[in-house]
Amino acid sequence: ISGVMLEKQVQAAGICSTAPVNSTMFIKTFRLLDLTDGFGVSAAKDGGYLLTGDTLPASGMGAAKPFIIKTDAKGTLSWSRWLSSQSAALGYMSLRRRGRLTVETTDGNIVMANDVIDFVDENVKEEYGDILVTKLNPKGIMLWSLMLGDYGLDRPQKLWALPNGGVMVLGRFSKTGYGNDIADLDTVPRYSAYITID
Repeated sequence: ISGVMLEKQVQAAGICSTAPVNSTMFIKTFRLLDLTDGFGVSAAKDGGYLLTGDTLPASGMGAAKPFIIKTDAKGTLSWSRWLSSQSAALGYMSLRRRGRLTVETTDGNIVMANDVIDFVDENVKEEYGDILVTKLNPKGIMLWSLMLGDYGLDRPQKLWALPNGGVMVLGRFSKTGYGNDIADLDTVPRYSAYITID
């Protein structure tokens, strides 16, 4: 089939068109601190959107912070929050941008799971990464947060809403109990775990 004939067949079937697309509903730009990198977008139940990513203070010289932005159906900003935890999504331990996981729970709130690197105890600031689970109300006010992980490379993978307003997190964890001085992370066993949170 010649190129002209194929193009006419494709257009007749309604598969695609070479005409310009004029159906864009809106284009919006959001910036929280000095630099903002968007990682993901998900549809909200009210027709709006949840935008996630990292924002950096001090012209990129500070630590990246995870953020979430809520818009209405027209893309107008409803609220935005950035967390004080230091992001690990773009850190040296990350193989790729994993984005941010968000889900609306059955009780009308929002839960997000982030990979962060600022778990602190009396002995050491962890430098590998944990999973920070945060629940926000529909106005973006934090209800609670929970850190999952130990001295190892721990990453969130999936997030689901449960019928009781809780969530289930699928995370990849390095085996715990190795202490804070791991010479070679590639030798540490890794496991996936499902964790339910009420």
